[in-house]
Amino acid sequence: MNFGFLASPWIANFALFFLALSLSYLLTPMFAHVAKRLGIVAVPQGGRHIHTQATPLAGGVPVFVAYHAGMGVLLWSGLLPVDHKICTSYPGFLLASLILLGVGLVDDARNIKPLVKLAGQIVAASCIFFVADIRFAGLSSLITFPLWADYLVTVFWIVLAVNAFNLIDGMDGVAAGLATIIALGTAGVQFFLHDQINAIPYLIFAGACIGFLRFNFNPASVFLGDTGSMFLGLSLATLPLVTGTRKEFLSAVTIPLLMMGIPFFDTMVAIWRRGARSLIAQFLKQPTHGVMSGDKDHVHHRVLAYFANQRKAALFLYGINILLVVAALSMLMLDTRGIGLFLIVFMLICALVIRHLSAVELWDTGRLVLLRTTSRQWYKLRIPIYIAADFTAMGAAWFISRALVSLPITGETFRNGFLLFALPLFILLLLFRVYNRIWTRARPHEFAVIPCAVLISGGVILAALHLFDITYDGCIREVFIFCVVVCWPLLGMRMLSSFLRDYVGLLSERRQNDLPTRTIVFGCGGRFALFMYEHNRNRDNLQRRIVGLLDDDLLLRDRHIAGFKVLGPLEFLPLIAGKTGANEILVTPALSAERLRDVCRIAAQVNCRVTLFEVGERRA
Repeated sequence: MNFGFLASPWIANFALFFLALSLSYLLTPMFAHVAKRLGIVAVPQGGRHIHTQATPLAGGVPVFVAYHAGMGVLLWSGLLPVDHKICTSYPGFLLASLILLGVGLVDDARNIKPLVKLAGQIVAASCIFFVADIRFAGLSSLITFPLWADYLVTVFWIVLAVNAFNLIDGMDGVAAGLATIIALGTAGVQFFLHDQINAIPYLIFAGACIGFLRFNFNPASVFLGDTGSMFLGLSLATLPLVTGTRKEFLSAVTIPLLMMGIPFFDTMVAIWRRGARSLIAQFLKQPTHGVMSGDKDHVHHRVLAYFANQRKAALFLYGINILLVVAALSMLMLDTRGIGLFLIVFMLICALVIRHLSAVELWDTGRLVLLRTTSRQWYKLRIPIYIAADFTAMGAAWFISRALVSLPITGETFRNGFLLFALPLFILLLLFRVYNRIWTRARPHEFAVIPCAVLISGGVILAALHLFDITYDGCIREVFIFCVVVCWPLLGMRMLSSFLRDYVGLLSERRQNDLPTRTIVFGCGGRFALFMYEHNRNRDNLQRRIVGLLDDDLLLRDRHIAGFKVLGPLEFLPLIAGKTGANEILVTPALSAERLRDVCRIAAQVNCRVTLFEVGERRA
């Protein structure tokens, strides 16, 4: 067959894009009908499944066929030289994708065990490494890996991407739509680099996804299934390793990583969330499903819960992914400052994630840490753990201080310099009895001993440098930076339990909307702090939700104390109780008999019971 019309890379790009799109569009209804006849359908089961009717699976087969058909035409067209990496690696990629196709079809039909599916993914990734000769280290001429390390990194990258798209495929159009945006964005990168040849596989892939997306967007008539979602991940993990250049190693790695940010983030937090829940279940001796069990807390589930509409949720995720693609393209335009942009975008994403999406993970992690730090095993191991963590923080601070002052970092300087910096600080921590304190019950002034120890150790280090006559340019700045940097992790590790206890308490308040007792607390003084301490410790037993605070001090009005808003003085109780549905007022200060009668009189007007907080509690 003559493919001479593909002699131009520009014509080849658009012709093969429309070929893959047309094949996928025509084949998808046919494969959906066959899957339905064979009983390969997703039946609504509730739980993490959000579809409401039986829908054919194995929709990834037409995507697979359309992509490989387009690649076959490309290879037979003669546009690429025989020794081009796309040509030499394609047979191995075809074998790996066929393996995943078989694993996915079996899983769609019979639901194989997660470990069996993982084994199939590792075999496919191994084919990419050994048969296709596609390797992570092949992107860099400056960094060399041993064969075993290169194998582990390459397999990890591919398996991570495969599972990322497998997990994100839980809502109509999400996986295929994100894959399309990523492929088009990466093709744009190749066009920007004036490399139209390497853009062709991405456009073929995007065409295959768009043709399928016509039937997969809400309301979906066919699903990708594991067959398609794993193929998407395999392709998007492998293509950057084929088309990346040695000269642009960081761009070849960071750009695909940034573009695939949503699937990768969803995978990371899923492992984090499920791991924490599994450990909590083991600690409480409850049944556990492990890290590979499904749940309904993925990113698309949370976005869907916010929008309550699958189309809007999918379009929102598309928009976020487009912004990530734009950021990746901006990295190329900024040249050497591109990595700085990547770090800025990464930090912004982390801030948004912590602010809006990670409440579930922080809740589970907080519960896990609090359970662990109150166990007997923790009290036996807390001193060795704190010492190991402190020395790790000191080592990191020493490296950072040396790097910022542009001083050499070698094995000899580490052996000599680190000991000089760490030993005085460690001795001062011992003298200040830092390791004898129970930090989960520490008072605020106890935390001041750590910056004091760090400050004194800085003076000791400078004195030692002058005493032994080993001063050098930048030594004062190095000591200053070391003290500033090391202080934060030393404090943070000891404040972590208190922070998590308070944060878990705040999240618990948000979750306890259905509790029968809705409480307004009167009085925000010292006894209120004691009440909050007891409330957070015994949250599961108190069975009350605090809906606001009252205090006669008008200067506190509209301020927030312990995470709760001061709504006004006691006389505002009838109005506030009507708005919040409160049925209890809890009095924390010791009131005079006359003032207590006023509280009871006002509470009686809105049918609120009055509870007095003392060492225990009693009804008024």
